Amino acid sequence: MLSRRSKRFSIFCSIVCASLTGLLILAHEPAIGLAEDLQVLEQPEMLKPVEKQARIIKLVNRIINRAHYLNVDLDDELSSRIFDQFIDLLDPSKTYFIESDIQKFKDQGSHLRLDDEIRSGRLNTVYEVFNLYRKRVYQRTSFALTRLDRPFDFTIDEAFELNREHSSWTESNDALDDYWRKRIKNDIISLKLSEEQESDIAALLAKRYANMADQWARMDEQDVFEIFVNTYAGAFDPNTSYYSPIRAENFKIQMSLSLQGIGAVLQMEDGYVVVRRVIPGGPVDRSGKLKPDDRIVGVGQEEDAEIVDIVGWKLDDVVKLIRGPKHTTVRLEILPAETGLSGKSEVVAIVRDNIRLEQQAARSNLIEIETDYGISNIGVITLPTFYTGSQNQDRSVRRSTTLDVRNLVEDMKNENIEGLIIDLRGNGGGALSEAIGLTGLFIRNGPVVQIQNAAGKTDIDYSKNADIAYNGPLMVLVDRFSASASEIFSGAIQDYNRGLVVGEPTYGKGTVQNIVSLNNLVRDDDPLGQVKITTGQFFRINGDSTQYRGVVPDIIWTTMREDEGVDDDHGERGYDNPIPWRHIKQAKFNPYQSRLPQSAIDQLITNHENRISSNSYFAYTRKINELFWSTVSRQQISLSESVRKSESEQHEAKVEMFDNYRKEALELLQADSDRMIGLSENQPDTEDSTEYLIEAAHILLDSIHIQALAGNLESNRLTSATGPGLPASPEDRK
Repeated sequence: MLSRRSKRFSIFCSIVCASLTGLLILAHEPAIGLAEDLQVLEQPEMLKPVEKQARIIKLVNRIINRAHYLNVDLDDELSSRIFDQFIDLLDPSKTYFIESDIQKFKDQGSHLRLDDEIRSGRLNTVYEVFNLYRKRVYQRTSFALTRLDRPFDFTIDEAFELNREHSSWTESNDALDDYWRKRIKNDIISLKLSEEQESDIAALLAKRYANMADQWARMDEQDVFEIFVNTYAGAFDPNTSYYSPIRAENFKIQMSLSLQGIGAVLQMEDGYVVVRRVIPGGPVDRSGKLKPDDRIVGVGQEEDAEIVDIVGWKLDDVVKLIRGPKHTTVRLEILPAETGLSGKSEVVAIVRDNIRLEQQAARSNLIEIETDYGISNIGVITLPTFYTGSQNQDRSVRRSTTLDVRNLVEDMKNENIEGLIIDLRGNGGGALSEAIGLTGLFIRNGPVVQIQNAAGKTDIDYSKNADIAYNGPLMVLVDRFSASASEIFSGAIQDYNRGLVVGEPTYGKGTVQNIVSLNNLVRDDDPLGQVKITTGQFFRINGDSTQYRGVVPDIIWTTMREDEGVDDDHGERGYDNPIPWRHIKQAKFNPYQSRLPQSAIDQLITNHENRISSNSYFAYTRKINELFWSTVSRQQISLSESVRKSESEQHEAKVEMFDNYRKEALELLQADSDRMIGLSENQPDTEDSTEYLIEAAHILLDSIHIQALAGNLESNRLTSATGPGLPASPEDRK
């Protein structure tokens, strides 16, 4: 999981060559005379503002000032915040600048001049800061290369600080030298424990150091400008940003080509390429070999090609390596998320392919659950995204989320389902109109979402579908990656008391963005770029925003992390300057039925906990989560080789034990999988997904039984249930 600082950095990682603060986390055995054999590093040249940039920054300021959802003044207070975030973006781990560098800028009043420079277009302070930073990178890199020639004592049990996000600036160059000595020492130990060939260690490390300086040295004025203008835009909220003409075009190309690559969204985090999200229906999704928070450290082609070390590379250059012709193989060397940076790497092979439309479309399954009343059928509709206006491969059938789900529901009603699950796990959103249309399949005419603009005017979007598709017991499954349109749908179902929401708190993306071309504001044939700006906020019909907090499920999986608020850094909550949660007046709506009392929810949770307590798969999930979070939450690590070796052996023993949990779980899961009957042709559900779906079906059946006992349903074996206050009609009971 990304820290707040890392997520802030990732917003701009496609512009910045790499966050070079973390390149030394992996390192190699020093070799005598190594630095002397390297090409001498060149001093970076001084960069200056470009005249065209003055016009662009003033236009960006004009758009934000007039159209942004939040009415925030560009004053000295905001100027100081922009300055701090620009410094923090360049040096998030505080390993290049020293305290006197920062203090000198502030003594000169640099932090209070940025608002004036933005309005005037003269960005002198920006370039002063960046030029000093690039000089410090050169100095630190030179020190690291030279320090490789000197011996290290691996018997001393001193500690290395892993996370300096909240540390103070180092007071002197001598103190910073000592930090880098420890950092290199840590790198050497890490690669020794990862069984790297000692004869190769020093050369590879030296290449990384030299590449670190080279990446920053190659940056030009346009790179610096884009970093800063996005720092400025991001000071209002994390979704407001600037795209230069080249960046806007490259973004379109990357989005297109990524769909023909491996199907994963990548970003930079402290010099590593991290898997941020797996695209539904893509090669990675189908293979199950990569997951969010895995780090990619090497890329190779086909089976026999050498794997190229890519730590510290520009993200664009890494993407070029990963892309390739359809049906060819790319081999990725990864550090799995659960083992951390000190764990052993492993190589996975992914076959490049298109993302298949049919595997992004809604699909259905039928789960057979044995109960005291016999076999019960629970329908499942998995929805990877909210799509609209798409066609199948022969372009003969127009498809949309609402149309496809309606058809699937009709098919499942013929199977006499007793309840329906809509699975939105991993669904990052899509067409707002489809979220509204999908809601209309389960409620009659009524409001679905409220949208407030910058002027404070609130519009309400309604479902206008009187002919609902399904009137029976309903559940919505969500997780931390369910965002935007997913949150609008699940929030509406929860507000109407139409069904249970189960899973994890959602992403918390509840804002509206528009794209504005700068060339639409001025007469200029020279492309100036675009601004993506936040212009509104979504609110549920109960008045709560989906922004920041997301949708909190009625029942939260007991296998997710529940300790000390560790989920605070996820989703919008993990970015700097997120638009806060708000509450407005609720819309007028009639709940579908009475809310399930808390005593009934408590009983559902108790039954859920009792079931999974003896389930080996959920035991594995808990253990691997505990291992993952104990690894990523470490603040310090020993620099004694013997201590680290002992810790590594203990860690590997845990991983092996958890792997045995998983093997046992998968053996039992095979029997469960036989209860999953595919009703759609495309069925990319993984084994992990199956176990959660089966448990969700149990929860839904429990809720049906509890409501039947309370008299809220006609029976506990009901193929279509009508909630109180909604009179049944012949059409309702198809």
